[in-house]
Amino acid sequence: MNANDLEMNKGYVSSGSLDTGGNTDPGGNISIVAGESVNISGSGADDLGLFGDYYGVYSQTMSERDGGKITIKTDDLTLTKDAMINAQTYGGGRGGNVELDINRLEVHEGGTITTSTRGAGDSGDISIFAGESVNISGSGVKLDKSWIYTATHSSGSGGDLTISTPHMTIGENGHIYANTLGDETWDGNTLQDGRAGDIIIQDMERLELSHGGTISAASESTGQGGNIRLINVNALDMTNEASISAKSTRSGHAGDIFIISADSMRIDQSSVTTESDVSGGGRMTINVKNAIHLSDGRITTTVQGGSDDAGDISIDPEFVTLNQSEIIAKAYEGNGGNIRIVADHFIQSAGSEVDASSELGIDGLVEIKSPEEDASKGLAALPENYLDATRWVKTPCAKRTGESELRFVLTKRDSLPTPLDDWLASPPLAFGDSDAADFYHKGDFEHAAEIWEKEREKPDFFKKPASCADTLVCLTTAYQAMGYYQKALSVLEEALPVIEKNNDAYAKALLFGTLGDIYLSCGDAEKAKAYLEKGQKAVHSEENPLLETSLLNNMGNVFAVNEAYDKAKEAYMQGADLVEGTPLKSKILINLLRVRSWIGGDGNILTQAENIISQIESLPNSHHKAADMISLAFIVQRIGKELPSESRLEEIPHELLHKARQIAEALEDTRIAAYAYGYIGELYEAENRFSDALNMTRKAVFYAQQTDSPEILYRWQWQLGRLFRSQGDIENAVSAFNNAVSTLNPIRSEFFTGYRSQIKNTFGEQIRPVYLGLAELLLKQTKTSESVLCSEGEASPLCKARDTMELLKTAELEDFFQDECVTALRKKSIRLDKASSHTAVIYPILLPDHLAMLLILGDGMKQITVPANPEELRNTAMQFRDELQSLRSYEFRNSAQYLYDQLIRPIETELSDENIDTLIVAPDGSLRSIPFSALCDGKHYLIEKYAIVTIPGTTLVDPKPIDKENAEVLLSGLSEARQNFKPLENVPEELSDIKTVMGGKILQDEAYTVDNIDYEFKNHEYSIVHIATHGEFGGTAKNSFLLTYDGKLTMDKLEHVVGIGRFRENPLELLTLSACQTASGNERAVLGLAGVAIKAGARSAIATLWSVNDKTTSLAMREFYRRLGESDISKAKALQNAQKELISQGYHHPYYWAPFLLIGNWL
Repeated sequence: MNANDLEMNKGYVSSGSLDTGGNTDPGGNISIVAGESVNISGSGADDLGLFGDYYGVYSQTMSERDGGKITIKTDDLTLTKDAMINAQTYGGGRGGNVELDINRLEVHEGGTITTSTRGAGDSGDISIFAGESVNISGSGVKLDKSWIYTATHSSGSGGDLTISTPHMTIGENGHIYANTLGDETWDGNTLQDGRAGDIIIQDMERLELSHGGTISAASESTGQGGNIRLINVNALDMTNEASISAKSTRSGHAGDIFIISADSMRIDQSSVTTESDVSGGGRMTINVKNAIHLSDGRITTTVQGGSDDAGDISIDPEFVTLNQSEIIAKAYEGNGGNIRIVADHFIQSAGSEVDASSELGIDGLVEIKSPEEDASKGLAALPENYLDATRWVKTPCAKRTGESELRFVLTKRDSLPTPLDDWLASPPLAFGDSDAADFYHKGDFEHAAEIWEKEREKPDFFKKPASCADTLVCLTTAYQAMGYYQKALSVLEEALPVIEKNNDAYAKALLFGTLGDIYLSCGDAEKAKAYLEKGQKAVHSEENPLLETSLLNNMGNVFAVNEAYDKAKEAYMQGADLVEGTPLKSKILINLLRVRSWIGGDGNILTQAENIISQIESLPNSHHKAADMISLAFIVQRIGKELPSESRLEEIPHELLHKARQIAEALEDTRIAAYAYGYIGELYEAENRFSDALNMTRKAVFYAQQTDSPEILYRWQWQLGRLFRSQGDIENAVSAFNNAVSTLNPIRSEFFTGYRSQIKNTFGEQIRPVYLGLAELLLKQTKTSESVLCSEGEASPLCKARDTMELLKTAELEDFFQDECVTALRKKSIRLDKASSHTAVIYPILLPDHLAMLLILGDGMKQITVPANPEELRNTAMQFRDELQSLRSYEFRNSAQYLYDQLIRPIETELSDENIDTLIVAPDGSLRSIPFSALCDGKHYLIEKYAIVTIPGTTLVDPKPIDKENAEVLLSGLSEARQNFKPLENVPEELSDIKTVMGGKILQDEAYTVDNIDYEFKNHEYSIVHIATHGEFGGTAKNSFLLTYDGKLTMDKLEHVVGIGRFRENPLELLTLSACQTASGNERAVLGLAGVAIKAGARSAIATLWSVNDKTTSLAMREFYRRLGESDISKAKALQNAQKELISQGYHHPYYWAPFLLIGNWL
C-alpha cells in the first residue's frame, strides 16, 4: 500500500494463514509506505472491529505456516483510540514481525503495537526505528493503557522488542513490556511455558519515563522472564512513580536488567527493580559513565519467598547520590544478592539505605569503593571534584517537550531566577491558599505555582478582582523566582483586560506594579516606568499604604536603574515611612541603603545596616527572610571594603550569612543554603582562609546540586577552582573550572534577562572570568613550545585552552546581541587548526600576569609567552585608538611601536621563515578596538608587510573564495543629511564607480529604505551587499544601527533581511559598511563590529572602526572593488592594496586608512 497520507478510522488491514494442509509457505506480508503520515484510529465504546472488537493492521497465523510481516514506512505514525498493529500466531508457525521505519511515533489512548504467540510457534519480533521521537501515553475506551509489547501465552518464545530513537517519552498509562503468561492450550493440551522476549532500547539521546510510565519484562508462568537492555542511552530520566522492572510472579526466573553506557541517570520517586515471588531474582548491571542520582528512588533485586538467591547489583558510575533512597538486594530463605558500587564519589543522605540482607539465609556482600562516609552527619564526606549539574539540566538549544514533575508544564527557563545581588522588587502583599503560601515561604515555588495555577483555572476566578490580583501576583512572583519571566508576563497580560474591565482600583494598581517590575527585569525600563505610573494613578483612589509602598519601591528601582539615584532615594524613603513590620519594609530599606551607599554623605551607614537587621529579624523565618539577609550582606560587604576602619562592617556579612544558612537548613531550602554557604566561602577566600573556604564551598556545591540551580552551581564550582589554584593544586583547579564551564555553557542565554540593574556588567563579572580562568590554567599546563595539531589525537592542554577561548568569544557575541543563536553560522564553519600557505593566525590572550600569544602556522599551533604588563598593554591600546583619531598629532607612533613590540616582534622570525603575507588576527578584549594595520616597527606600518584580517574566533569563520563571475551585487547608500547626521556627498560617485566595476543594482537616498531592502532580499540572491551610510556600534546591540532614508536598520532587522529566502542555506559572501563607527573607549562596542558578519549571516564584512573623511572612504572603496574584480586576488589582498594606495596618494596618517577592517573570510 503506497500513499502520501493514510487515514484509517475504524478500519483494518489484515493478512491471515488459516490452512492446516501442510503448506509451510509464509503468510502474506503487509507493507504500508506513506510519504507524510499514517494515522490509525480505533473504535468507540460500542464499536465492533474485526479482531476482538479492535481495528488496525493485523497479521495472524493459525497453522504451521509462518505469519506475514507487517512493515510501515512513513514520517509520522499515530495509533489512537484502541487501534492496533498486531502480529499473532495461534499454531506452530512463527508469528510475523512488525517493523516500523518512521520519523515520529505517537501511541496514545489505548493504541497498541504487539506481537504474541498462543501456540507452539515463536512470536514475531518488534523493531522500531524512529529518526526523531517515540511518545507513548494515555488510556483508551477498552484498553486502560497504551502499549508496545511482545508476549507468549504458550510454549513458543516471546519476540524481542527493539526500539532505536533519539528521544522517547513514556508517560501516564504508557507501557512497554515483554511477558510470558502461560496457561494456553493447543489441540486440547496445555502447552509448556515459553521464554519471554527481551526489550532492547538503544542509541538514544534521552529516555524519559514519568507518571507511572513503565518498561517491564515479566514472567507470570514457569517460563524465563525476558531481559531489559538499555544500551547507549545518554540520559535516563525517571519521575513520578515511573518504573523499569523485570518480574516473576510464579516459578519462572525473573530476567536481568542491563543499563550500559548511559551518561546520566535520575530516579526521582521511581524505581528500577527485579522482583521474584518465589524464584530466582534477576541481576542488575548499571554501567553509567557519569552520575546516578536517586531522590526517593529505588534500585532493588528482591526475592519475596522461597529459597532462591536475590540477584546481584553492580553499579559503576563516577558519582552516586542517594537522597531518601535505597539500593537493596534482599532474599527470603536464599542468600541476599551482592551489591558492588564503584564510584569516585558516593553521597548518601540520612534515611537512605544500602542493604543486601536475607531474612532466613546468608546476607550478601555490600562493597562500596568510594570515599569514607561521615555517618554522624548522614552524608558522605564531599570530594574535591563535584557532581556536574549540567547532567541534570537540559541544554537550552535543545527542543524540550514533555511533562514536568508537576501537573502544569513549563518550557525551558528564559531568564535568571530572581537574583539576590540586585534591586529588590516588592513582594506579594497577600496570599490566598494557605498551602501555596507555605510552599512559597519555604522556597518551594514549583508546588506553590501549581496550586495557584489551579486557582487560576477555576471558572469564577475573576469574580473577585482583588483576590484574583493577589493570586496572579503570587503566581508570577513564583515564576520569576524559577526563571520563567515570559510565562509570568503572559499570565499578567492575559488577565489585565479582564481586571481593567472590572474597574477595581486595588487589582489594577497591583497588576500594573507587578508588570512594571517584570518589564524592568526584562530590560525595558521605559515600559516599566509607564506601567508603574499607571499603577500610581490607580492607587490614588485607594487608602492602602501597603500598596502605595509597593509601587513606590518598584518605581524607585526604575529610577535607580536609570541612574536617577536622588529620585530613587526619595521614592524609597517615602515608601519606608508608610509601612512597618512587613517583608516589604525590609526590601525597601535594603534598596535605600544600596542607593545611599552610592550617593554617599547620608548618615551613618553602620547604624542604618543595624536597623535593617533588626527589621529583618522581626519577621518569621522564610525563604525571603534568608534571601534579604544575603542581599544585605552583599551591600554591607561592599561598603566595608570602602570603609576599612569600620570593623563592624566586616562582621555583619558573616553574621547575616550564617543566620541565612541556619534558616535554610531549618526550612530544607537548598537554594538559599547553596547561596549562604557559597558566599561564606567567598568571604573566607577574601580573607585567605582557604581551608575554611574550601569546606564552605564544597557544601555550597552539594546544596546547589540538590536543586535545579545551575546559575548557582557554576559560581561555586568556579570558586572551588580559584581556591585550588590559590593552593597550587592545578589539577583539581582545572577540573573545577571545567565543571563550572560545563554547567555555565547551557544557561548563558539566561543571563540576558533577570537583572534589573542595567549598569551591572554581569558578563564581565560573572561569565568572562570563568572561561579566562580555565584558559589560563590550561596554558600553564602547556609545557612545550612546539607546534601542536589540534585535529589529531587527544586534545592537548594548548588546544583545550584555545577551545575555551572560543567558547568565551562565542559567549561574548551572544551576550552583546542578546541572542543565543547569533553564532549559528558555526555549523558551516571550519576550525583553523592550521593555516594555509603564506598565512598565519595570531591569537593574543591577555592574562592577569602576562600576554599569551597563540601562533597558528601550517604545522599547527604553538604558544609564545610574552612578559608584558597586561594593564599597560590595555591602557596603551585604548590610548592608541584615541591618538589615531587625531589628525593633527603623530603621538600615536610611540604607542604603535610599543604594541608592535609586544604583539608582533615576538613572532617576527616565524613569520619571516614561513614567507607569510596574510595575517589573520583573533583579538581579545581591548585589542579588538585597535587596527593592527597601523602597528609600526619603527619604519613600516604592518599593512605594508601583510594583508590583515580580523576574525571573531577560529571557529567563527567560513573561508571560501568568492564566485566573482556569478556575484549579484546590491549597492545602497545615503548621501543626504538625515536624522541629524551630516550628508555623505561622495556616496553617489562611490556607488556609481563600484557598479562600473562589479555591476549590480543601486538603492540611493529615498530609494534606500528598510522596505526596499527587504523587498530586494526577498526577490534576489545577492552575493555582495555594499551599504554606504552612517552606522554606529555602541556598547549593546540595542544602540547599534545603520541609518536608512526612513529610519534605522537595527542588527536584528539586518539579520532578518539578509536571512530571507535562500540565504538561509547560502550565506551572503560580503557585507560592506563603509561609513560606520564604534564608540571610542568601549571594548564592547567593537564586539558589535566584529560580530556584524556573523549576525547578518555573511561570510565576511568590511567595516570601519571610526567614521573617516567621506572622500577618503569613497576612494578606498572604489580601489578595493577594482582590485577585487581582478582574477585571483583575495579580499584581504584587495583591501591591503586599497589601503596602500591611500598612503601612496598622500594620506599618510593612519586616521585615513587604518579604520578599514576585513572581518571573517579573507579569501
